[in-house]
Amino acid sequence: MISFPSLVDFATIRYIFLLFEQPRGFNSQKVVNATTPIQNFDIAAFASAVGLGDPIAGSFMLVAPDT
Repeated sequence: MISFPSLVDFATIRYIFLLFEQPRGFNSQKVVNATTPIQNFDIAAFASAVGLGDPIAGSFMLVAPDT
């Protein structure tokens, strides 16, 4: 069984969603895979490396423990 820390152990968490138009051949990109760490992930460097360009849409949400 996988154990996750309780949300009450953390401050507010920000989730950001960005939408990019994918260029041809994007599915064969080799920059990111299932073992790529998410800590300090640089979305701008990734987008540049795989030719995504600027985001065409975006949104965010904040998640915080109940107080």
